[in-house]
Amino acid sequence: MENQHSRLVICFIDICGSTKLYERYGDAEALKAVTTWMTLISETIQDYSGTVLRTIGDEVFCTFPTPKDAIEATAFMQRSVPGHNSLKNFKIEMRIGLHFGDVLKEKGEIYGDAVNLAARLTSVAKANQIITSSDTVQAFPEVLLTKSRKLGRVSVKGKIEEVVVYELLWQEDEADLTTVQESSADTATRTSSALTLRYGDTEVRLNDQKTSVTLGRGDKNAFVINEKMASRNHATVEYKQGTYILTDFSTNGTHVKMYDGQKFFVHRQEFQLYKKGIISLGREISGDTSNCIFFTQIVGFSRPDQ
Repeated sequence: MENQHSRLVICFIDICGSTKLYERYGDAEALKAVTTWMTLISETIQDYSGTVLRTIGDEVFCTFPTPKDAIEATAFMQRSVPGHNSLKNFKIEMRIGLHFGDVLKEKGEIYGDAVNLAARLTSVAKANQIITSSDTVQAFPEVLLTKSRKLGRVSVKGKIEEVVVYELLWQEDEADLTTVQESSADTATRTSSALTLRYGDTEVRLNDQKTSVTLGRGDKNAFVINEKMASRNHATVEYKQGTYILTDFSTNGTHVKMYDGQKFFVHRQEFQLYKKGIISLGREISGDTSNCIFFTQIVGFSRPDQ
C-alpha cells in the first residue's frame, strides 16, 4: 500500500511521577492502578472517535480526527479519570500534549513533524495540564477558543523558529467549555484589564500605559527581592496585547502558584499570568510567603471608541 497523507490531531497522554506510584504502593498495586488507568484512557479515546496507536508503560499515543474531538476527550480525561472509583486513592496526575497537523500513514504507523511536535508539547506540560500548539487553537471551532490561554514560546528540535504554545483549560464544568466569547465586532463593549503586583509596601499596576516591570535581587529592579535563590536580574512581567507574560532569565527558575492551587515552574521561558496568584523567585512556594510577589488581574469593560 502506498503512503497516505492525512491531517490529524496527534496526542500523547502520560502519568506524572509513575515511579513514585510504585514506590508508595508497591509493584502489584501500582501496576493494577496503571492498567486500570490505561483502560479508562483507551475507552475515552474510542468514545470520542479517536484511535489508540500504541501504549508504552504509562504513556498512550493516539490520534483524533478533529481538534474538537481531541479537546473534548482530553478535558473529560482530566476531569474524570483520576477521580474514578478504582483510582481515586492513588492520586494520579496526568499531562497531555496534542497538535493538529499533517502526518504520513504507512502500515498502520504515523510519521512526521506533527508527531515530534506533539511529543515535545507533552514534555512541556506539567501535572494536570493539556498543552497544544497555535495551529491546533486556530483550527478549533469558535466555541472552544475561549478555553485556551497563551503560555509563550518553546524551542523544538528540528525547527528553526520557536513554537507558540497554549494551555487548554479543562477545570470548569463541561458546559462552560463551549461558551462562546463575543468578538469586538459583535458587542457594544470591549474588555480592558490591568495586572497589579505587590511585594511588601511596593505595588505596581501594569496595563497598556505601563507595560513592564523587572524582578530580581539587584537594587535596580522595580521589585527588589531579598532572596538568596533569586538572580540579580531574575525575571520580567510584561503587558503584551492584552496578556501579562512572565519571562524568566534566572539560574534557579521562577515558581508560580495560581489562585486554584496549580503550581508551575518557569525556567528560561515565558508564562502567562492570569486571575491571581503568587510568584516566588528561585524558591518553591511553601507556608512562608514573605519573599513572594502577589499578583491580581483586574478585568473591566469600557465603551468602544465611536
